[in-house]
Amino acid sequence: MELADDDDSDPQTLVREFVHPDFIAGSKFVAKLAAVAQLQTHYPSIQLERRILSKQKAWQVVTKVTCHTLVLGGLSTHDFHLAMLIDVEAERPEVKELIIPEQGKEA
Repeated sequence: MELADDDDSDPQTLVREFVHPDFIAGSKFVAKLAAVAQLQTHYPSIQLERRILSKQKAWQVVTKVTCHTLVLGGLSTHDFHLAMLIDVEAERPEVKELIIPEQGKEA
């Protein structure tokens, strides 16, 4: 996960987006992340949506994960730890098959 750097996000958040082959794969991925969060008792914002790609005129299923501690108004060590665990979970073979590799990065 990386610090948010777009105009729509608070710079005091860690954000990562994952692209999925279909909505079912996306929902299975969300369930995996929910289990990681439950074990840590620290919960990110998880948004699963279907977006239109205007240039390709195609649909894309995306999970956006945001770590932020509201009561602190920023990031806590728990956010960084959870973000690291989410990145590790996303690399597990059974989870990796639920994600389409990012363009320009090796699979």
